[in-house]
Formats: sequence, structure tokens, C-alpha cells
Amino acid sequence: MVHARRGRGRTLHCMYAVIDGEWVSFGSHNLDYYSPRFCCEMNLVVRDARLGAQLLEFFDAGWAEATPLAAPEVHAWLRGAPRLRWFDRLFRDFQ
Repeated sequence: MVHARRGRGRTLHCMYAVIDGEWVSFGSHNLDYYSPRFCCEMNLVVRDARLGAQLLEFFDAGWAEATPLAAPEVHAWLRGAPRLRWFDRLFRDFQ
């Protein structure tokens, strides 16, 4: 099931992961072909239990505010997703 936080100021373009409560990776890096090659995006990786706890609390608060998306909303986005990455296909070997 897909959930979304809606409303102004409800998005955060920061991807993060917390592993075992203390290994934290966060930043702007997307797991796609385009980001590392053309956007110079990166993540910071740290080992800090306090930061891990804060990020988990932040995630839980955001999850509490999120509402499920209806299947038609998700399907509409998925149908449009290929058009969002046309640059990847056109400039695959551009450096």
C-alpha cells in the first residue's frame, strides 16, 4: 500500500535509511541511472544511535500523518512515470 503526506510543506527531498538503529545514510541520492552521473547527488553515512533515533521518530511522525493513496491515483502516476525519465533514455551514454 502506498501512503502520502499531503499539503504544503509535507514533502522532503531527502532519502534516508536507518539500519539497526544506529547506521544512518541520508542525502539526495536516488537509486537510478541519472542521479549519480548527472546530478552529483550524494549521501552521508554515519554511525550514530542518537541521530538514528531522531530519524526514526521523524519517520514515525510523518507516517502518522500519511494517508493511503487510492489505486487509481497510484496507477495514474505509474502510467506517467516513463515520461518522467525520458532524459535517461536519450542521453544514456552522455558524459
